[in-house]
Amino acid sequence: MPRLFGRARKVAPSPVPGVVVKVNWTRRLHAVGRALDAYGTPLRALAVATDGDQTLVAALGWRASLYHDAWVPLTLQVEGETAQPFGAAATIAADKPVAGERAAWALRLRAVGVLLDREPAALHDACVIEVDGGFVVQALTPSPTPLGAGWILVSKEFAVGDLAAAPAPASAMPNQSRPAGPWRQP
Repeated sequence: MPRLFGRARKVAPSPVPGVVVKVNWTRRLHAVGRALDAYGTPLRALAVATDGDQTLVAALGWRASLYHDAWVPLTLQVEGETAQPFGAAATIAADKPVAGERAAWALRLRAVGVLLDREPAALHDACVIEVDGGFVVQALTPSPTPLGAGWILVSKEFAVGDLAAAPAPASAMPNQSRPAGPWRQP
């Protein structure tokens, strides 16, 4: 069975042995959000999984077809600023961009990244899941164990109010007069 994340893990090198370098989650999740915003299909029910330098996104994507329109499950692989269908999702990807309201994923994921960067511990291999009222994040953090250095799984919850309080540069806000805020579903 092929591995979901086939390439070897790449963790940022540390100048001091035994010290884990923190990931810049603001930049990384903002890039993922921009790639999702540029993808031609509206998405919802998002789950972003990271492993080293790889990022996979599982979501529901809107598919308009000849017989019926529906939300269908998609898996996308994000590399840089592009999101490409992954595995079987390539067969159901939208052929052309769909007009309509889209969620501002770049702004919402950037806000999650800002909150993750505020955490005192270095978080790695995060899984960011959109839930009603915000996001849930699970990640690995280094922790001493009786046998030496190890990793523990931590969970964080970020409500819509937390995302609204996360600072964003004015240039990142496309329409600041929008009352609903960039972190809410359309």
